[in-house]
Amino acid sequence: MKCRKSFAAGVMLIAFGMHVDAAPLFEESAALEIELVGPIKDLIADKQGDQDVAFTLRTQASDHQVDVRLRGNSRRRVCEFPPLRLKFNTQAAAETLFENQNKLKLVTHCRENDAAEQDLLKEYMAYRIFSILSEKSYRVRLVSITYVDTDPTRAGTTLKRYGFLIESSNELAERIDATKAARTGVSRKSLDSQQASLVYVFQYLIGNTDWSMVTADTDEFCCHNIDLFETDSGLSLIPYDFDLSGLVDSSYAKPDPSLRVRNVKRRVYRGYCLPTDNLTSALQTLAEKQHDISALPFDIPGLTATEKETASRYLREYYKSVKDIEKTAKKFDSRCL
Repeated sequence: MKCRKSFAAGVMLIAFGMHVDAAPLFEESAALEIELVGPIKDLIADKQGDQDVAFTLRTQASDHQVDVRLRGNSRRRVCEFPPLRLKFNTQAAAETLFENQNKLKLVTHCRENDAAEQDLLKEYMAYRIFSILSEKSYRVRLVSITYVDTDPTRAGTTLKRYGFLIESSNELAERIDATKAARTGVSRKSLDSQQASLVYVFQYLIGNTDWSMVTADTDEFCCHNIDLFETDSGLSLIPYDFDLSGLVDSSYAKPDPSLRVRNVKRRVYRGYCLPTDNLTSALQTLAEKQHDISALPFDIPGLTATEKETASRYLREYYKSVKDIEKTAKKFDSRCL
């Protein structure tokens, strides 16, 4: 448990007319300092609950009344501190950092230990990597959160942890001029094959096999950890949820038994069959972005020196293994689903 100082500095800035919440939420990469004030213990304790609970979210420039609820499926089961959904009053949020935001996903530290927070930062890095590769991606914003519990028995209790906010699907759709699609199934012909190839190769890069183009038994629509957006070039795949990837290597991550691999760090290509030229182009895109991707681990606040090097080494191993792009494209093509 850690305590923090008040937002006196932010109040001074406002007094002098400087609006701290000037840049749009996802246009900045610097960690945003926020406080989330409310009945934390009660919210977290009710793992089965889907009720909105009133909280206050504070930045240096403004206070926001938000409704908070737990979200997630598997993480709600395995996490001591599950991910959250924040619902803003859009009218009240006008002319602030959260202008035009309604519902935002907040990825939390999952478990009360330093290792879990490192896992969160590596998942944040995975989102950043895909944003380097494609504008058709969920943008994220790192937040340094001070949780303030208002329960009378825990008055004054605070906890400071990193988290990150994920761009809403509505904002993404508007940004890329697309429409969120709800499909029970997807044909290869309906896909934006270039974007799909990029997703397949990206998932291989980060060692993620926790995704599928098939509708899960518990879901109404396709797909697992992939959102579909209708664009002029076809259905675009937008990946999310990377906590079970080899890059993150979370403590609870286990490979699918059907893959017959010992741990999640072992890369397995699971792309669906598409023209080899698209795979070649996707591999070339990753090659062109090698410098930016390789440098990213060292640009993540809060990530320890050991974790920076571990993540960097895992990414370097990918690039060593795919130096011959034409050969790699043919190899992936021979293993496509």
